[in-house]
Amino acid sequence: MPLENIYNMLSSLSVGNKKWLADHLYADIKQSQDARTKEQLALDMETSLLEAKAFKDGEKVLKSVDALIDEL
Repeated sequence: MPLENIYNMLSSLSVGNKKWLADHLYADIKQSQDARTKEQLALDMETSLLEAKAFKDGEKVLKSVDALIDEL
């Protein structure tokens, strides 16, 4: 179905129904944009593993929960 036909059909909706549809479409778009790619996940995992190794090797010192809260 052409988008123009869909638009014409949707333009006949009440304002309340248009708002409901717009809210749901926006939420769907936002969720799609927030999803991380496999590459992003792999990079995050690699970063975490490197930080864990640095901590294990004594090259990195972790902050306490209190120190993290104080930074906020």
